[in-house]
Amino acid sequence: FPKDSEYAQVCRNISEIRLCMEAGRMVILLNLENLYESLYDVLNQYYIESGGHRYVDLGLRAHRMKCRVHENFKLILIAEREKVYKDFPTPLINRLEKHFVTSTTVLRDWQQSICTELQEWVKAFVNTESGFQEENVFVGYNPDTAAAVVLQASADLEDQTTAIEGSDVFKKEILDHSKQLLLQLATPDSIIRAMGDKVIDAGRKLHQIYFMDQQHSSLSALITVKTGSLLQVTTHSPSLLQEEIERLRNDLDIDESNIDRYHLESFQTEQEFLDNIDKAIEKG
Repeated sequence: FPKDSEYAQVCRNISEIRLCMEAGRMVILLNLENLYESLYDVLNQYYIESGGHRYVDLGLRAHRMKCRVHENFKLILIAEREKVYKDFPTPLINRLEKHFVTSTTVLRDWQQSICTELQEWVKAFVNTESGFQEENVFVGYNPDTAAAVVLQASADLEDQTTAIEGSDVFKKEILDHSKQLLLQLATPDSIIRAMGDKVIDAGRKLHQIYFMDQQHSSLSALITVKTGSLLQVTTHSPSLLQEEIERLRNDLDIDESNIDRYHLESFQTEQEFLDNIDKAIEKG
């Protein structure tokens, strides 16, 4: 957010980190590049010991201050690999203990085999020989999607299946559910192509799942079947107009005061955004 990079906000963030350092709480940093220069000594674990305690310098431009570091304090910096190699200064990279983590990393052996089968199914579904890529067919698809979907499917069916974990029946249930989750991200034209593709034997079943069992026709229809869920809807359409909000209110039979519409560009700070989200959740 625009004002998160201002000096006053940087000072507030550094102050919060300092309190966590003293209390021994874990700090996780994400998209806070404007703080990293102030934390070089912390990242480098350049501590000074005195009276049985550890201290480190925190920098704020020309100002530096000594801060006590609790023995249980941990600092984790999260960033995408491409961003690290492209934007992070070499001294910062050298100061970090680096770990490359993806959804695949946390998969168990039987989940790994399901993930491999799912990726093969995706390639057959997309039919890359026709010029289409996975991201053209499944909105937001990336190399980590298949593993993330398998993890979600495993969590969804954890208490619903009677099959023994790791058995062939269990793995088939997870694989089928994973395919359905991916179909939620598919474009309508990809389903039509799959129905006529000889590689996909279950074309008509896909049609039944996508157009009959799942909801892709309207936002109100989706919300109706996903009551109580937190949803992220990706669309190429512009944000909801007032007329569309009225239609949504009528379709769902809810009070207009329970519908909040926010534009991200209207927020100046992350805290302002979070405060508005908290208010919306409290109303619900």
